[in-house]
Amino acid sequence: MKRGLLVLLGIFLPLWAVSAQVAINTSGSDPDGSAMLDVQSTTQGLLIPRMSVSDRDGISSPATGLTVYVTDDNSFYYYDGTSWIRLQQAGKSWLLAGNAGTSGAEFLGTTDAQPLIIKTNNTERVRIKDNGVIGINTTPDDNYLLYVSGNNHSYVGRFVSTRTSADDIGVYGEVTASDYYGIGGEFRGGWIGVRSYVYPTGSNYYYGIISEVNGGSGVNEGLDLYVNGTGTNYGVFSYTTGGNTNYSGYFYTSTPYDGGSAGFFVNSDNAGTGIYALGSNVSSYFINSDGAALVGTGKLLGIAGFSEEDDSNTICVLGDYEGTDNYADATGVQGYSYPRDYWGYGVKGIGGYYGVWGEDINGSAAVFANGDLDASGTKSFVIDHPLDPANKFLKHFSIESNEVLNVYRGNVTLDANGEATVQLPHYFHAVNRNFSYMLTPVGSPAPGLYVSREIDDQGTFKIAGGNPGQKISWYVYAERNDPYLQQHPEKRKVEVPKKAKERGKYLMPELYGQPDSKRMVPITPPQKIQKKKVQLVRHVKDKPKK
Repeated sequence: MKRGLLVLLGIFLPLWAVSAQVAINTSGSDPDGSAMLDVQSTTQGLLIPRMSVSDRDGISSPATGLTVYVTDDNSFYYYDGTSWIRLQQAGKSWLLAGNAGTSGAEFLGTTDAQPLIIKTNNTERVRIKDNGVIGINTTPDDNYLLYVSGNNHSYVGRFVSTRTSADDIGVYGEVTASDYYGIGGEFRGGWIGVRSYVYPTGSNYYYGIISEVNGGSGVNEGLDLYVNGTGTNYGVFSYTTGGNTNYSGYFYTSTPYDGGSAGFFVNSDNAGTGIYALGSNVSSYFINSDGAALVGTGKLLGIAGFSEEDDSNTICVLGDYEGTDNYADATGVQGYSYPRDYWGYGVKGIGGYYGVWGEDINGSAAVFANGDLDASGTKSFVIDHPLDPANKFLKHFSIESNEVLNVYRGNVTLDANGEATVQLPHYFHAVNRNFSYMLTPVGSPAPGLYVSREIDDQGTFKIAGGNPGQKISWYVYAERNDPYLQQHPEKRKVEVPKKAKERGKYLMPELYGQPDSKRMVPITPPQKIQKKKVQLVRHVKDKPKK
């Protein structure tokens, strides 16, 4: 046998040396012109080297394209110049026309720590990382199990169910760990981030979006709904029509005093509105200001704040501005009511202790009125009594006059001629007119004391007729004449007739034996305030049930 093989080699080796093509079992015909080696048979096949994985990996410097059969997994491998690549096995690949005869053990994916990538038009559309995080039209983010980018599509996603069950859910998100989100949606640009439609067919309650949180003991846990809108429109827009009962933007928490929040809305853009709420039987109204956190429109109450907590730190409505990077005079709370001339209250405060409290922390003014400030009672300043601050107040009162007056005072010492010149503030003439004087000698009489020269253009006047070296106290009264009173001379009027809506009414009717119905500015009686509280509590606690 060995001798026969040597004979064959002796025959073919010269041929291989001469020709680049070899034909085996071709009945004397030349090999096909396209083949380096042409082997023909109808009863036998070509058997390439068989070996184990260790044998394959032991091949020294394998050539690119080298092919072997590995017996460990009964698969063909070829070397691509860097590593061994497994060839697809018949019956094991996913076919374009579909697969049959699968056992359930087959899968489409990877068996190592590499992502699964799906492309269309040679562009990546889906990537599933080895940790299960999925990105669609975007790079996966480990903070999100599913991260979807809508690109230029009108809808990022649409979830439709055609079942008629009352418990059917279009999108359902559930999280069992704290500090995570059941469903998180982000939409940059455009109009709508999340839009939900409900088509009721019965008499039950239906919800566009319902979110419920159970549990959570930390002060930052227990949020029913968290919305972050960075556009100029709405993070959430809830709109309900039809039916006997409408709940638009209805949020509920069963433990309002245990650190939970019914809803938390953020608008971090310079424009737009965090929450816009529209009550029933009112016209749609958008606040004429960018960057509003809350806009509420209602028939009787636009925004109502209520708390029954017995704590001095309780605040029903809070306006808090804490910007530090600019010098803007931002407003914490602003009230505006201007239905027509001489109607409407901008801010109305009613309290058992103080109706309105203003506190200054930088030495400017606790309360500032841009215009007139009227009071039907006394105008006083109040301090802790210096001699008994723990038990008493000390009150001083403003002087009232039938003129709008400014007063200036001081002391001066007369010279050797019994004279002195008084210098008034440099702005004196800019805010005053119609002056009057008062001089008081100190220490001894000065019968001849007088004003020898009135106030000149430099704001000085001269005193004479006193004793040399004598101390004189002086007062100057002047009628206020700054630009405000120059442009509003009617403000000098002392007797002012009441307007039509004010006639027959009183600021304090009890002083004239008149009933409270004659009061010009109505005061809400305590019993009516309590009634409003009951209505608010019932609105929160009567959570609709299916």
